[in-house]
Amino acid sequence: TIVGVFIAIRLWRWLAERGREPDTVLKFAIAGGLVTLAYALLGLGTALWAAVPLVVVLLFFAIMDLSFGWIEPPTNAFVSRFAPASVVTTMMSINLMSFGVSNVVVGWLGRFYEPLGAARFWQLHALIAAAGVVLALASRPIIAPLLSHRRAAQPTASTAY
Repeated sequence: TIVGVFIAIRLWRWLAERGREPDTVLKFAIAGGLVTLAYALLGLGTALWAAVPLVVVLLFFAIMDLSFGWIEPPTNAFVSRFAPASVVTTMMSINLMSFGVSNVVVGWLGRFYEPLGAARFWQLHALIAAAGVVLALASRPIIAPLLSHRRAAQPTASTAY
């Protein structure tokens, strides 16, 4: 996972030097896209083979680790930058808690593995992640103007996540 964070930060720095670093909400969407790709790959692997090849499983985990680099640092930076100073610690805690809640929900979804079968089960995960991408992209035009008054003070990848 730390390699995914390292790669993402290096990429953002490289893009920032060229004036092309994605904004925070777009980083959220890219993370969701990577998660969608990882689960779709696993769904495809279980649909094609009775025993999923190790390379598919390793690729799944590599993509998931890359996605973490696109979501965790930007969410922490987003919350710490835009939460009111009086509640920033509480908001950071809620942000971290959201990752735990997401994992509990994924565990709860495990009940559908047998009824759906492996391929559909992983495709369901891909669809949920894709819905997050759509939500991020749909909310971007709404969120960007709300944050534009603070945009001038936002650091770039060369100074922060």
